[in-house]
Amino acid sequence: MQDRWPQKELLYDFGIPTSPFVKINSKDDLDMAFKLFENKVVFKKRFGGYDGFGTFVIKNQIQLGQFKKAVKGTESLYLAEKLIEFKSEKSLIFGRNARGEIVHYPLLQSLQKNNQCFQVWGPHQHPMEKELIKRISKLLSEISYIGVIAFELFDLGRDLIVNEIAPRVHNTGHVTQNAFSIDQFDLHLRCILGSPLPEITQINPRGHYLMQNLIGSNHRTPKVLDQLNGQLYWYEKEENRPLRKMGHINYEGARLSSLFELAKQDLRKIQI
Repeated sequence: MQDRWPQKELLYDFGIPTSPFVKINSKDDLDMAFKLFENKVVFKKRFGGYDGFGTFVIKNQIQLGQFKKAVKGTESLYLAEKLIEFKSEKSLIFGRNARGEIVHYPLLQSLQKNNQCFQVWGPHQHPMEKELIKRISKLLSEISYIGVIAFELFDLGRDLIVNEIAPRVHNTGHVTQNAFSIDQFDLHLRCILGSPLPEITQINPRGHYLMQNLIGSNHRTPKVLDQLNGQLYWYEKEENRPLRKMGHINYEGARLSSLFELAKQDLRKIQI
């Protein structure tokens, strides 16, 4: 399920809204997709893409020509999607075990910077959320999926569409470590071991939660200069480098605006 092409076909087959897409088989298909999607197209590598790597946004003939030269001879490794104008990005994270039990976390909202997840927060609601959960649950049952799986979403205002599927624990799900009765890692283990899946509840039902990613900006040794406001999770990676995810911090509280301020303060306390 790591191939983006059958992922998109699954979404289509189960009536789950996603961006229009076409398969690329040859160099001629690149021009066809560019014309089909009215000169606004996204070419995505079918395998191995993440955090924007392997994704190319094309908006004019010059960019198209550059892309064609870069992928010459490997065109079939890509698929094409219509470029979608969205209001925000969100995610839904599910868990399913071999017994057929399915649970999910509430809708999460995220902010991306440089094509990487920067912050995640909630709780959040959308009018199309319940219908989308219903259709995704049917898909997971039909394919007998086992484990945690994330659906990355585009919020178009009135509609929610699936951008991509991540069949694994997910970066946006790190916020579950402090905000919910079970986190995504424990949930994944329960799924693959065939254990019963408990009801997922928010630890503080009236509160808010926020996850701040810590992303490298250079090659120096990271330092925490002062006591942090939130719960730090450090990944113990040996090498720091620009755009590498090195850790994250989780926050909980009564006011979401206060959590954003605490995260802003903590970012100033960390050299990374």
